[in-house]
Amino acid sequence: MSTTRVKSTLYLANALPATYDKAGYEALTWVKVSGIGSAGAPAFSQAVTEVPDLESGIIRGVKAMKSGEETDADFRYIASDAGQALVKTCADAAGDVSMKWLHPSGTNLVTYATGIVFNLTTNMFDGESYEGSKFKIRINTEPLQTTPP
Repeated sequence: MSTTRVKSTLYLANALPATYDKAGYEALTWVKVSGIGSAGAPAFSQAVTEVPDLESGIIRGVKAMKSGEETDADFRYIASDAGQALVKTCADAAGDVSMKWLHPSGTNLVTYATGIVFNLTTNMFDGESYEGSKFKIRINTEPLQTTPP
């Protein structure tokens, strides 16, 4: 049976792990981003390089470099939330940060990665928006899916 993503949480650490394994990520100090409506998706896409063969007349596709997918995330505004303040700090900074997605109860999974948080924007001032912000996430390391600490 499938589980929804309801009750998933996003955490940030404004530091990189000493090692890119479970122990390295768990040694970081994590801050929960409260009010998350969408937490992005830690994923890579893979480019395909075309290799022509004039003799056969076939252009083969071969796997090439991978890159992190740019995904959207958002939160509703919660006054004095340290996680939302950290999103702003990370979006304003130039370097990579660490990210942790805690999967919903019952799955017993957590996903770690490092990458960038950027393009933090305030939601529209109109009758169909809520007080909050949108931002983008792009991972720069392979996601590590494991059990929570």
